[in-house]
Amino acid sequence: MAARPDTARREFPWSGEIPAATPPGIPAEGRFAAVPPAGSHRPTWPGIGRWFWALWALLAAAGWLPAARAGDGEDVRVEVELIKVVDGDTLQVRLDGKKEHVRVIGIDSPEKWSSKKLDRDLERTGKDRSAMIALGRRASRHMEQLARVRKLSLIFPAGHERRDRYGRFLAYVEGDGEDLGGRMLRDGYAYPYRRFPHPRLDAYDELFRQAVEGKAGLWADEDAETLRDKKEPKSASKRKRRKSRQR
Repeated sequence: MAARPDTARREFPWSGEIPAATPPGIPAEGRFAAVPPAGSHRPTWPGIGRWFWALWALLAAAGWLPAARAGDGEDVRVEVELIKVVDGDTLQVRLDGKKEHVRVIGIDSPEKWSSKKLDRDLERTGKDRSAMIALGRRASRHMEQLARVRKLSLIFPAGHERRDRYGRFLAYVEGDGEDLGGRMLRDGYAYPYRRFPHPRLDAYDELFRQAVEGKAGLWADEDAETLRDKKEPKSASKRKRRKSRQR
């Protein structure tokens, strides 16, 4: 008697691929690229990525999120809580429950910590390490006095980078409406930081000049021209180089 053909249903393991025809315009090797792997049940909504990034941009423009660069319109102002003064030109604050370091735009003060920057400053000025650190501590104490205010605000200039390469905020700092960076210059505990242009650069230069002439703060005993970093804003340096090449 001839054997009956095996008509029982056979089960084969599913590879996760759906045997469908290749849609027009899509290479055969990529027809299953959008098919989720077996066992994946994550829902997808067409266009949600576009809506997410549009909402993010809207919140950042409103000042509710820390965008990488301030907009080209008006300055952005946010209120913060002071945690501590790190040194004469750097603060630690709390913004929306998160700790942030703030590098005050446009000023520089002597270092009070051993660091690579202190080493560069010592090489540039020829000062003794302990003497430079002592100046840095004086500048830091003065900033501590200025920062004892009821209302502390950060001002991000329009079109200016909001963070430096170390992740610190770059902002003007105001205490009860007073520009603390400008006050540090006026009182003689900082010098202009001119490597990068900013809206208050010329005003800061004038405050520094007046402090030096009046022998305010550190300048009563120290040579301000020896201590300060004399490098010009990058844009100004580039213009000078272009002019020299043209000649």
